[in-house]
Amino acid sequence: MSKSKISIALVIILGVVVYYFSPMFGDNRVINQLVERNMVARGGEDAWSKVKSLRLSGRMEIGQSTHVPYILDQQRTQKMCIEFTFDQQKTLQCSDGKQGWKVVPFRGRNNAELLTDKEFNEVADAGDLYGLLSQEVSSSIDYLGLEKISDKDTHKLRITLPKGSIKFLYIDDETALEVKLETTRLVGGKERTVTTLYSEWKDTDGLLISHRQDTQTDGDENSYFMTVESVEVNPTFNSIRFELPASLSTK
Repeated sequence: MSKSKISIALVIILGVVVYYFSPMFGDNRVINQLVERNMVARGGEDAWSKVKSLRLSGRMEIGQSTHVPYILDQQRTQKMCIEFTFDQQKTLQCSDGKQGWKVVPFRGRNNAELLTDKEFNEVADAGDLYGLLSQEVSSSIDYLGLEKISDKDTHKLRITLPKGSIKFLYIDDETALEVKLETTRLVGGKERTVTTLYSEWKDTDGLLISHRQDTQTDGDENSYFMTVESVEVNPTFNSIRFELPASLSTK
């Protein structure tokens, strides 16, 4: 398996993590209605307000029919850690909400390193547990109209995150669930559009969560999928799960 394939896998991981954002919306009536409908469809405000932590685990495709296991842990507020195993080596990317770190052995970097500013900004934007239509982190949202996706009427929203990045989210008119996310990422040194399709919405403890994401990067003829096989609501994490490693704490 080439390193370029692993780079695509990292993009796919970030595609899932980036799904957990939080915008603030204004007085736009259509937007307010979409947000309210989405919350009801996903399980309701009361159910989600009781979620303090989440663990999603499953498998993702990284090319050539190769699948690897991953785990995504999140905890309020703004704490996250995602890891996957390839060639018996564990790759990590974590944040305590204030700073982040990573371990990338397939690139020969076996020691913990601080995230770059760009990497940390992506992680910081992805800290909320609910998704792009949560209200807990201040961003702005614009309504761009209706668009057909696979014969479905969807509402296209432009979301500008606190650190300035822009995402386009498509909401199914019938179900009020997320259908597609478009974002721009640095892949192989170039800015490319990354499109993620969400499907297989399933209930866990009253919460509706997408269990499959299919991702394609502009310029790559292949698409890659990521599945959620297990959801744990309010798991208890070790206190050091999201902490900066001791080797970096004095830097």
